[in-house]
Amino acid sequence: MRRGSRRVRAAAAGLGVVVLGGGLVLAGASGGYPAVRPQLLSGAAWLASSQVGQLTLLDGSSAEVAAQVQVAAAGEHLDVVQQGATAYAVNRSTGTLRRVDGATFTASPPATPIPDAGDGLRAFAGTDSLYALDARRGVLTATDPNSLTDLGTPVPLATEVSPDGAALDDAGRLWVLDTPTGDLVWIDHGQRHTRRGAARPGAGQLVLSDGAPVIVDGAARTATRLDPGSGAARTTVGLDLRPGDQVAVSGSPHSPRLYLALARGLLDICELTATTCASAVPLGTAGAADLGSPVETGGRLFVPDYASGRAWIVDLRESRIVAQPKVLDPKTRFQLLTRDGVVFFNDPDSEHAGVLRLDGGVRRIAKYDPKDPKKGLSATSSPSPSPNPGPPESPTQPQQPPVQTPSSPTGTPPTRPRAPFVVAISVSTATAPVGVDVTLKVTAVSGGPPTGARWTFGDGQGATGLLTAHHWGVAQTYQVAVKATGPGGQSATASLPITVVTVAPKPVTVVKRASNTVPAGSVIAQNPAGGATAMPGDPVTLTVSSGKTPPFSLISHAAQATWRSGAGALPFPGSETDARGFAIIRPANSLLLEDGSSPQFLETHPQWVENNQGWINGDFTLPTPIAAGDHFRATVGFIAVANPPSAGDAEFVVVAVFPNGAVKELSRTHDIGRDGVLVGIDDDLSSAVGATKIRLRVEAGASSAQDWASWVAPRVEG
Repeated sequence: MRRGSRRVRAAAAGLGVVVLGGGLVLAGASGGYPAVRPQLLSGAAWLASSQVGQLTLLDGSSAEVAAQVQVAAAGEHLDVVQQGATAYAVNRSTGTLRRVDGATFTASPPATPIPDAGDGLRAFAGTDSLYALDARRGVLTATDPNSLTDLGTPVPLATEVSPDGAALDDAGRLWVLDTPTGDLVWIDHGQRHTRRGAARPGAGQLVLSDGAPVIVDGAARTATRLDPGSGAARTTVGLDLRPGDQVAVSGSPHSPRLYLALARGLLDICELTATTCASAVPLGTAGAADLGSPVETGGRLFVPDYASGRAWIVDLRESRIVAQPKVLDPKTRFQLLTRDGVVFFNDPDSEHAGVLRLDGGVRRIAKYDPKDPKKGLSATSSPSPSPNPGPPESPTQPQQPPVQTPSSPTGTPPTRPRAPFVVAISVSTATAPVGVDVTLKVTAVSGGPPTGARWTFGDGQGATGLLTAHHWGVAQTYQVAVKATGPGGQSATASLPITVVTVAPKPVTVVKRASNTVPAGSVIAQNPAGGATAMPGDPVTLTVSSGKTPPFSLISHAAQATWRSGAGALPFPGSETDARGFAIIRPANSLLLEDGSSPQFLETHPQWVENNQGWINGDFTLPTPIAAGDHFRATVGFIAVANPPSAGDAEFVVVAVFPNGAVKELSRTHDIGRDGVLVGIDDDLSSAVGATKIRLRVEAGASSAQDWASWVAPRVEG
């Protein structure tokens, strides 16, 4: 029995525009590591320890301390930025900078680049200049990266800069967002440029993504990627933000992608080439998280959760959580950073630090001995100039003659014998695979710190420097030797054996995946990524195209789909007398459509209810996730009526559903039954890559009378 007239809803539930009120609380990638990505041997990183006033060089390959340098008084607020092997200690208690040489580990005297900067001092390390910024006053100056002498006078750039409102890109351009005005200022090869009103006043944040600046405007709920050469807007993506959202933002270093960690327990992954964020990953209990800025390496995203003391590790390709390792005690505001593919964690207020592996493994290291913090210091700092120098070592004033004693018969005081100069070698590992670097460092056992070193590696190769790295091409045991020079020109030698072994490589795993853009048999992706080095024994995975996505007929799988209406779950096939709504496959030559044709089609009738609430959904699980270039295609319309005109009037809606439950509306087509015309739908699914379901939805018009909504040949194909 066909029902003639029923009132249904006029708008889709849950798909309307939400009006935001209130402000957004934005938190970005800060924590004292605004330097560009360094290139250190074996992925080593300098870490700050404010409690004892030290910087520690942590070697990522061995998870051991490579250097420990005193740069400040205990308890002073320290940050560190890094360029190559060199560290710059940023003392925000005194407003000073110190340079720590990456070879000798010697700290320079403190320099004051901007008077009275204090806690507002920030530093950004480039290859040619070290920029110092007073974030409280918006004052900038450039200093020589070696001597820390000023290269010019401080200049005002902005009225105030938030901790996450400045960034230095790989080309050495410094970008600064003036928080109160929303103006963007950048310095490119000494030239100042300005873009007025780049963000709404008080609501902007600046991050880098794929080497380009991105302005995150919390008030406008948008992220805009800028051209790094001109500062002009390239693309803008809408953000799913709510009033009062606390958001930690970072950008991908290798692709135009933005990561937003929301305190309500959600990670948004936003492709900056799209218009909206297509992927969301739940992180724990909503509202219970206290998340920091994510960092990316090796196809994984690491998100610090300060509330639990854990790090969430997300597989970016599959948008799923792979591990939740415990890093430090809950409520610890630890730093998370990546250097050369190694992820480090650091608590600047304690001795705790370490390395996180891609699989969630944790290697914890003590940066210093909390019972004896000065134990193991690598070098003494260069002395600061004294305003009141003492008397010369050889006084010119007459002195009383020495008292003769039996132990000094000539009147000359006895001299303490100098300790012999003895050195030792420390290594990242004593056993290494063929072709894998081993980090080596010469340290003093007695007689003062070494000032230079010359190495031989037992294979005819050599090197110089207190810290070096080497790899061997043949499996055997090699005797490594070092000859070091010390105070007063003394020399000392040390040696140790290094065993080099052959590690059988793991077989390459080949995964086939449909692609509409990559020819069959060609590589789509590889892990490790192109340009990276796979160590012996590391797994290697190649994702190879199997060709275009084959057609997937939704009618053929309608019985496996999940059908629902406002009345709840529906059976399939349904009954055309069911007031809850129904879905039925109509065979060819059984019923006429409004254009006079009679093909096979899927009839979907929304629920018959009052107050404009009638709808019906069908969720179809796809055999493979949506790939770039896939299309949804169908022809839609209504069943013809015996007594025209037809009263059919509805919206045909196509929706992509992601594995985490997030949805993306692809198209909305309005049709009426009295026009005698079927409407074609051709949706490009490239904006829904990774989605695993397609939802067919019909929303009734002002009346559900004769809403016999029909889908002809609905399918997904490449």
